[in-house]
Amino acid sequence: MNILDELKKELEDQKALLKLILERVDVRPHQEETGGYEMAQEVTGYSKKTLQRMAATGDIPKASGKREKVMFHKPTLIKWMNERGKPLSNDFIKQEVAQEYSKFKRLRK
Repeated sequence: MNILDELKKELEDQKALLKLILERVDVRPHQEETGGYEMAQEVTGYSKKTLQRMAATGDIPKASGKREKVMFHKPTLIKWMNERGKPLSNDFIKQEVAQEYSKFKRLRK
């Protein structure tokens, strides 16, 4: 197999993996977590000030808390973003893809 064929195969694998990740992103067990504004910023890409305003007005789903102690549930945020047709933060997607890709590569060996 030449280098071009290997690259094509690798690209096909990555496309299949990305499709799988995007289909399962809100149901993976390791995502069962809550976090504060930092985690919500990572998932949504919104600034802390925007998230605070949205939490105060009830425009964003939150797990609990008031003001600075607000907690968010990651899978709920992901589902909420998907339902609104809003893209998830690029950094969040890159992180999730990298994690799943390393698992995928380990399984293929």
